[in-house]
Amino acid sequence: MPSVSTDLLLFGGRALILLLGFAALVVCFMRWEKAARQQTQDAAARLEVALGEIRSLREVGEGTNAALQALTEQVQTQLRLAKAASAPSATGYDVAIRLARNGASTDEVVSTSGVTRQEAVLLARLHGPDTARHRMTA
Repeated sequence: MPSVSTDLLLFGGRALILLLGFAALVVCFMRWEKAARQQTQDAAARLEVALGEIRSLREVGEGTNAALQALTEQVQTQLRLAKAASAPSATGYDVAIRLARNGASTDEVVSTSGVTRQEAVLLARLHGPDTARHRMTA
């Protein structure tokens, strides 16, 4: 039987250990890559859910904004009417003039003060907010 030198056995053992180590390293990297891919997919799914929630919140906010603007306009109209109607012992023309100065519409002036539509249009031309601006610049 041929004898194998000790150096050759040690070299073969080292080579075998290096190959086993390399194989273990490859297996570890493959598992690490698979775990990283799974984590990326999970993060993408969570991100998509978060974006959907953000979109729904934006839609709710837009609806709330529209409702708030409508309520603000109603309150402003009511305040103008209340301000005009709260004057003590005002005649219909006084109320109509006050409404016109506060920017009330022709219909509001007619329904609140009892003047005719033509009179309300005339009062809006004479006493409306746009007229006051023209007087200041003239």
